[in-house]
Amino acid sequence: MKKSIIKLSIVTILVNTALYGAIDNSVDINMSELKSASIASDVDTQLEKIYNGVREFHIFKPMYTRWSGTDTYTTLVTGQNGFPVFSPRSDKDPKYTDYPIDYTTHTISRYRPVRPPESVKSYYTDNHIAFGDANTSTYNAPIVSAGIIGKGRVLVMGSHLYGSILVNPRNYSDNFRNNNHEIVDSIDMENFFHNVMAWLTEQNPNENLRYSKTGSSIPILSNKERTMFWAIGGWSYETDSAPFKLHDNFNITSGENPKLIPTWKEAKANGLLDPSIYPLVIMEDFRRVSSWTHYYKSTQRKTQLDEVDMLVDYVRAGGGLLIMDSPSFAEEEGVRKTASNEIMKKAGITTYFANNKADVKLLPNKTEVGGVHQFDMCLVDYIGHTDLQRRLGMDDYSNVPTTLEGLKSLLDSEGKISYLEEVLKRRERKIFKEGNSTTELTQTNCGTVEVELSDGTKSPVQTTLVKGDGIVQDGGNYDKYAKYPVDLNFVQAQGDVGGSMNTLLAHELNKKKLSEVDLNREYTNMSALLLNDAVFTGDKFKSLNDLLNEYKAGGRFVNANGEFYPGFSFSKKETLDFRRKPVTRIMVERAFYDKTLKYDPSEFPGQTVSTGGAESAKIYLKRNTSYQKWYAGNMQSTGLYAPAHQDVTITLPDGLDATKMQLQIGVGDNVGGIFRHEINLKRPPRYVKKYKFTSGNTLTVQHPYGGLIFLKSFDNSVAEDAEATISFTGVQKGIRFILGETTEAEWENMKSNPAPKAELESKHHIITVPRANMASLSFAEVTQIAKNYDQEAINAYDFYGYDRNCTLPYTEHTPPSCSNDKKLAHKNREVFDPHISVGAGHSGYPVMVMNWKPSKTTFPQDPTNSFLLWHEMGHNMVESWLTIPGSTEVANNVMAGHQQKRFNRTQKSIANVATVLAKEQPWADGGNAGRLMMFNQLPRWIDANYLTEFKAKNSKYYEDNGSVKAEYPFLDGDGLDVYKILHREARDRATENDKYDVCMKQSGKTKTDMLAICTSAILEVDTKSWLSAWKAGVVGIGAVDGVNIYDSEGGLSDDLDTGVTTSPSPSIEGFSGN
Repeated sequence: MKKSIIKLSIVTILVNTALYGAIDNSVDINMSELKSASIASDVDTQLEKIYNGVREFHIFKPMYTRWSGTDTYTTLVTGQNGFPVFSPRSDKDPKYTDYPIDYTTHTISRYRPVRPPESVKSYYTDNHIAFGDANTSTYNAPIVSAGIIGKGRVLVMGSHLYGSILVNPRNYSDNFRNNNHEIVDSIDMENFFHNVMAWLTEQNPNENLRYSKTGSSIPILSNKERTMFWAIGGWSYETDSAPFKLHDNFNITSGENPKLIPTWKEAKANGLLDPSIYPLVIMEDFRRVSSWTHYYKSTQRKTQLDEVDMLVDYVRAGGGLLIMDSPSFAEEEGVRKTASNEIMKKAGITTYFANNKADVKLLPNKTEVGGVHQFDMCLVDYIGHTDLQRRLGMDDYSNVPTTLEGLKSLLDSEGKISYLEEVLKRRERKIFKEGNSTTELTQTNCGTVEVELSDGTKSPVQTTLVKGDGIVQDGGNYDKYAKYPVDLNFVQAQGDVGGSMNTLLAHELNKKKLSEVDLNREYTNMSALLLNDAVFTGDKFKSLNDLLNEYKAGGRFVNANGEFYPGFSFSKKETLDFRRKPVTRIMVERAFYDKTLKYDPSEFPGQTVSTGGAESAKIYLKRNTSYQKWYAGNMQSTGLYAPAHQDVTITLPDGLDATKMQLQIGVGDNVGGIFRHEINLKRPPRYVKKYKFTSGNTLTVQHPYGGLIFLKSFDNSVAEDAEATISFTGVQKGIRFILGETTEAEWENMKSNPAPKAELESKHHIITVPRANMASLSFAEVTQIAKNYDQEAINAYDFYGYDRNCTLPYTEHTPPSCSNDKKLAHKNREVFDPHISVGAGHSGYPVMVMNWKPSKTTFPQDPTNSFLLWHEMGHNMVESWLTIPGSTEVANNVMAGHQQKRFNRTQKSIANVATVLAKEQPWADGGNAGRLMMFNQLPRWIDANYLTEFKAKNSKYYEDNGSVKAEYPFLDGDGLDVYKILHREARDRATENDKYDVCMKQSGKTKTDMLAICTSAILEVDTKSWLSAWKAGVVGIGAVDGVNIYDSEGGLSDDLDTGVTTSPSPSIEGFSGN
């Protein structure tokens, strides 16, 4: 075990000498000794009081899915007098699975706390699985924190939903649905609040005003009228909330549980803000008006900013203050300061409230669901074949215990107890019989179930009764809140920020290398606390502030401009790896928030000129929402660039509704927090900044790294061609070629514009590339490239059966972007970038491509021969009914094949189709190449065997002579037209009493059914046999003991009737292109 003793002599040396001047890397120094004595000596004592009898801390989820985020916000400790109360674990290991939950596809694991509260240690019985490891456990930033002001205390919880626990402590997860009649929630959070109220009032000189469960009741003062409950069905504040009245389980004076006051001014005037009268105050900052949204819209301040000092004086005099808030606001509310945060700052805490969705800091961002199933169940609990035979030396299950104690005994008797953890991880647990809301199971309900052995024989296995916890679950059978075992080790892990950063810097400077385990732990914990712009104060943060100052003007690690080197370089071919430069990695992302840190932008984006001037840009104001596709958005380029660290001012013209405008600087993925990115960063992990105009028509901002400037209008009420000219100061001009607008003279002039990024804009596409990729192109070259992008877009739109022209009124067949004077703001986007979130490219708005060659003098992509572009555009555009299960990376490539044909490129062969069809599961096991053969097989069969009949049977689209009708120019008169017609008819919203109506979505049909029905209707031959031969829609879901398991739910229904009886001749599935 590593030493954790803190030597004050070393701390003193570090504080009073130049940074790392006292560290000799030839001496074996214990890294834990570099940490300062910054953790309050009694924090552990206080936390033991707060968590007495609390096994698990409950964290609310805002939505209905298991893997949703949470409704909790950061409450960061930033001052001398604050300390964290709860930080959820963030590591992936070690966990344990002592609760038997499978839900057919997932086993739910929970953290074993490294240091549970003393009062509940016995809850975690010894089963030879360690509690966890202090060396590997990492934590999110705190979501509950506390602090001291004078004689009083403040405790802050980062969600308004905790108020529901005070109102109904044993039935808050689904309160109204159960009419308060049943106890469904555990006692843990009730105990937590008993302890919190005791802790907040224990300093009161009047013993009768100190909260306890059994002593004298105490009165409470509050301005909170109602509280929300989690996800009650409904939308309004009145129907989804209940009066805020503390439950009788809490020992609060009747009639003052709490005493409701309209304003703190009135309470102060009436002498009520006095700890000798009301020892505890529960403060609400804003009235919430909707249960559904995350944001406070039409906000009503309940605590005014000029009431802050009144509440601070109350706490300073010895009062206890409890704050429970979800500090997120609609941008248009313009909330820049909250009363609760101003109070918290004085207690050494900061809450990060958000003004738009992109800035929301919900923690943890993934939930770790614990607990047991809602209902009683009989569980099949056995060991997999591999461990049965190899670890236990048994050939059947007849003597395998189904209980943990029995398994331990067996392993112990065999001398194999060391295998317990490994065997438990492989234990298979399935629900055999499940109770319900009215059925309570007993052990007698649980018999045996036959388990098939590897040789095909069967063995009986006793099922085990597991009692449900009664906690209501949502539609996916997952608990409505996450339950984290309380792990107080976060105090040691995160309590000394400066000391931990010093150890990381020592590692980075090769003064003293950390082990991989220690490095991962320290880096993860510090990232959780420092990726923000928090100002840390007090002696316990002195070493941290000393280190931060080394990355600011005058520090050791900055250039003459006060900028620090980001750790990556294209010229030096260096990438930023947190394992080598953990502090630099943290500083690069902290600079995104903290303006006092200045990042050197010379490598990326490549800025060479630091100043800018006055410019203007025209934008279109119409945002189309009718029949508009998300991937052709209206984020508009300005051709202007915001230099790093410089003030940029944007002024909208008079008469323009500023509330409907959004400014964005930079475009790119957020790539932080994922290991494969963290070891190979080529640019800052977060790059995009978005701003709303909340104070009139002028906005002044700074970007931490520098980036292109974009504007987006949210106004859908203006004329189609409405435009505005926007004024800018402090900006640089970039290269921006616009097809049909930029003249040859303008092109030659703009090639000297200094901005490091350039854009090419055609009628349908906007492409963002490094400056040099365009600066050397001739006018003829750049014009042809733009035209090629337009042809690529037209090809794509044609494949999905869109009209060629945009005409009013728009319909479902209006193309996403237009060649004429319609939808002027809407275009597809593609961005070339040194680092993207996944793959060599990915779909989205914009499409992202990992290709960044800032010195290359040729354009990085040829749209007439770019399978990557076609593939990602296909992902964006893919529609019914090619989207059958298993087609994610295939259906889009059918469109790519259409591009190959249009551009006269080599098309994929289907010569090996028989080999794939010979597989037992050709669709599931044929891979993406095999599945693409299936889709290609049909149009090529049409071309070879059925083209004349195909056209004749689709007179809606073809003339009698087989030529395409003029109103459908997207058709080419070949077999691929079947998919174009399919897409168009599936998208159609109006029945026309023709054969194509069946292509519209039908209830009770799988997507594979619909593919068969629609293609059969179009061809007037039954394609069911073709899809059946491929077993289309059947997908593999894993393997058990080497045997593949398949899911056929998305395949063809057994009783499917396509409505067509004529069989294709020759068969489609037998066609191989010969």
